[in-house]
Amino acid sequence: MNKASKLFYNLRIFKTDIILVTAPAWDISQPPVGAAYLCGFLKSKHFRVKCLDFNIELYQLLKDKELWDLNNPDLFIDKQKFNDFSKGLDSFIDRCVQNILFFNPGVVGFSLYMSTLNFSSLLAERIKQLNSKILIVGGGPECKRLGEDYLKESPFDIFILGEAEHSLANLMNCVKKKLSLRRVPGVLIKENGDVFFSGKEQKIEDVSSLPFPDYSNFDIEKYTQCILPISMSRGCINSCTFCADTYIWGAYRFRKAESVFFEMKRMLKNYKHNKFVFVDSTFNGNIGEVEKLCDLIITAKMNITWSAKVIPRKEMTFDLLKKMRLAGCDYLAYGVESGSQRVLDNMKKRVDLEDVKRVIKDTYLAGINACCFLIVGYPTETENDFKKTLNFIKENHKYVHSFNQVTGCHIESNSFLGKNMAKYDVVFKEDGWHSPNSTPVIRKRRLERVKRLLQKCYPKIDVQVQP
Repeated sequence: MNKASKLFYNLRIFKTDIILVTAPAWDISQPPVGAAYLCGFLKSKHFRVKCLDFNIELYQLLKDKELWDLNNPDLFIDKQKFNDFSKGLDSFIDRCVQNILFFNPGVVGFSLYMSTLNFSSLLAERIKQLNSKILIVGGGPECKRLGEDYLKESPFDIFILGEAEHSLANLMNCVKKKLSLRRVPGVLIKENGDVFFSGKEQKIEDVSSLPFPDYSNFDIEKYTQCILPISMSRGCINSCTFCADTYIWGAYRFRKAESVFFEMKRMLKNYKHNKFVFVDSTFNGNIGEVEKLCDLIITAKMNITWSAKVIPRKEMTFDLLKKMRLAGCDYLAYGVESGSQRVLDNMKKRVDLEDVKRVIKDTYLAGINACCFLIVGYPTETENDFKKTLNFIKENHKYVHSFNQVTGCHIESNSFLGKNMAKYDVVFKEDGWHSPNSTPVIRKRRLERVKRLLQKCYPKIDVQVQP
């Protein structure tokens, strides 16, 4: 073997330690923030990392863009529908697998959500068929939900059950040093057909200490909105009964405003885009740090715009909202959920409906577009409660840019509601879940009534509701 051939051979053998894959269907407006944060963290530990976004590639390849409506991703979630759909994608799937194998990784990681699980599993299966030595790792919220029974029969070798940074870095070290993977905390490991739990994961206490996300493997121009995702916190200050975020993330932790500000500055410099979206479950969990961040942005005269999901809490004063607007905030999504205080209390939302109304109006007056999320058909929602939600829309729509996420109530298995169904008299039947006040038929009819009202309030908007 001559020197040139030997050099190529060595590069080929040691090209990549791990590949982080984003499979369809996922958000096409922005690069995947989870993969970017993991990439930055693993690179700080001196691992060779490659991120591949097959989601955006398939989106650009296919003409039917409506398939990426993540409010209704049935084609990617339903196993039979996905199997039929994927038969026409053999050449694309083969190309994805060959792209992965070209970099000769020791480990391939997939972000597993309901909408990405089937495609990720198909890719993992093809990889295993061609190179069984590659370690296939799944991370994300689906891993906790699916658990060891699914892992045992799947093409995956390991599920990371909590925050992935430390677990994945420990796993990579064990692979590198050929140590037992049972030393890695916070994972389910499949060995010889059996599955083992390695123990509780190592939580990241100081999220400000994490390296900034690395988007160098992503072409920002490919994404539909060219938005740069950023995170100010993990978890949520609330524990709403319908939400599984507390189960997934654990205790609420926030970054210092200075850390977030410097990340924004660096992304502006490196990627030449000035539009940001905060991907936190709750951006305004720490009002003091939010205000500090706004002060830093205003003082630096940064020419940026940004949006976030927020709680309509009383601490969102008009003065704070004006400051947020000066700092570039142009869109806030409020988790309102219901126009009934009784239902909000049942949900453990910890908000007062009068505060909600005031905050939404002040958001409008401050020059920020306010969007509201609604949940229809909560187990305890009566007809009278539902009428209060309709009245809330009628009274406040002039201050609301859009009600762009109106859904029937879903019961997450790892939410408080999912773990305490008997308390709410919830039972599952063939057509879905039932309670004395909410059935699939009732929810469908109420969603239709909400849609008709919203069409009257917003005649120029294509109003969508999701069952």
